[in-house]
Amino acid sequence: MAIQSRVRLTELDSLRGVAAVSVVLYHYTCRYHELFGHKIDPIWSVDFGKQGVKLFFLISGFVIFMTLNRTRYVKHFVLSRIIRLFPAYWCAVLITFVVVSISELTERKVSIQDALINLTMLQYWFSVPSVDGVYWTLNVELSFYVLIAFIYFVVPQAYFDTAMAFWLLTECICLAVDQLFTVDVPGKIRQLLVLDYGHLFIAGIMFYKIYSQKCKWLYCYVVIAFCLEILISPATTIICGAYFIAFIFLVNGRLGFLSNKVLVFLGSISYSLYLIHQNVGYVIIYSLYKHGFASPISVILVPLFFSLLLASFMFLFIERPSLLALKSRLLKA
Repeated sequence: MAIQSRVRLTELDSLRGVAAVSVVLYHYTCRYHELFGHKIDPIWSVDFGKQGVKLFFLISGFVIFMTLNRTRYVKHFVLSRIIRLFPAYWCAVLITFVVVSISELTERKVSIQDALINLTMLQYWFSVPSVDGVYWTLNVELSFYVLIAFIYFVVPQAYFDTAMAFWLLTECICLAVDQLFTVDVPGKIRQLLVLDYGHLFIAGIMFYKIYSQKCKWLYCYVVIAFCLEILISPATTIICGAYFIAFIFLVNGRLGFLSNKVLVFLGSISYSLYLIHQNVGYVIIYSLYKHGFASPISVILVPLFFSLLLASFMFLFIERPSLLALKSRLLKA
């Protein structure tokens, strides 16, 4: 248990930090340029950073299955997810809504009614725009939580791996139907069954089982998941391959070189950083350009600094107290 805890707190947090920073830099360089136009040299672009969300999904599969293994009742799992996700999310929605509302970025604004619906984290299902576009991954995560909790608590453990195989097969069939017959599976069905990213969550789950149970044959699932990723997004083979290799190193205890204080800290604030960085950062970049600051250092590092500052505040005063309260409640249960 001590070894598992160490990995959970260091190497995994470091990977989270890498994922979060890569996504932030992608949004502040490539994505901002696509939306508003940058004045900096394209050499500063971090296009590969948009694949950081896939690393988040791998990590989520690993961590959520580890959490389920330590959870006796489904109500405790649901409570842990609510307390883990919602307090920081509500804070991010509030800050982002206010900042964007008083900014000049009209196209990023939403109505107060839409913002209130965003507080449920179910805006996708109500066809309501998100306060911040990065929230799309939370809809994917919620669908994954519901599906994996159902499988874990309903399907007998002896058939868990079979259920994962069936999930992969379903994704393969949908991909084949899409590619061969150009028939699209309805978006909400894809979302509900996590058909676009399920292979990444499953790979994360299998990496945890390989790590904790030393079941090397489960690498078969990992290989299939990686092959699916190549078929779905061949252009990202190298970067996603690097993520899978990093997890192979992780489960074999060879990722210790990532366990430094900076990456671990970035990992600890990664959720808040992910939630708060995009639209708030865009407002800052737009304002910098408006006031004559156009150097790469200013339009990348200044919004990064403020996003890190806000994320640190959210982690220290919202996330961490919430998690401590959750731990205290579960210990009393």
